[in-house]
Amino acid sequence: MNRFTIVGLPRSRTSWLSVFLTWQTSFCVHEPMRLERYGKVHIYPKDTEYFGVSDSTLSMFPEEISDDSRVVIIYRDPNEVRASLCDAIGFDCDNVVNVCSSGLKIIAAGMDHMAVKFDDIDNRLFDIWSYCVPGLLFPRKRVQELIRLNVEPSIDISKTLMEVTPERLEAIRIRLEGA
Repeated sequence: MNRFTIVGLPRSRTSWLSVFLTWQTSFCVHEPMRLERYGKVHIYPKDTEYFGVSDSTLSMFPEEISDDSRVVIIYRDPNEVRASLCDAIGFDCDNVVNVCSSGLKIIAAGMDHMAVKFDDIDNRLFDIWSYCVPGLLFPRKRVQELIRLNVEPSIDISKTLMEVTPERLEAIRIRLEGA
C-alpha cells in the first residue's frame, strides 16, 4: 500500500485535504492522532491502494510519520493560525502554535516532502494529488464541487486543545529540541 501524510499547523485545511484525497482507491483519515498512533490506524477499505493521514497534531509527533510516506507540509503564517484559533475557540494558543511550528521544522529538515503555502492550496491541487496518489485520475469536477464546500472538523477543537496542558507542551518542546 502507498502511504501519504499531510501535515501543517492547525487551521491549515487538513480537514479539507483529507476529503479531497479520499476518492476511488485512495483513503485519507483526518486527525487519527486523537484516536490512536498513526502506525496503528487500520480503518481503511480493503481495496485501498493509497492510504493517507492528514493531521496537524503530527507536527508534535514527527516520529509517527511512516518512513515510506510521501509527505506534504502546508505552510501557513503562524500569526494567521493564532488569529484563526483564537477566533474559533476563544483563547490564546501561542504554545500550541509554537510547538507545532518547531515540529514542522524537524519534519522539513528530516524528510523529503512537498512544500505548499496555505494561500496556494487551490492552485496546487493537481500537484498535491499527483504527489500523493500518482496514477489516479485527477477528479476535476469533484474538485470544483469540493472547493465550493466549507469542510471543517465536526469535533470541538477547544476540548482537544485544552487537553494539551502547558506541562505536556513543554515535554514535547524538550523532546523536539533533542531530535
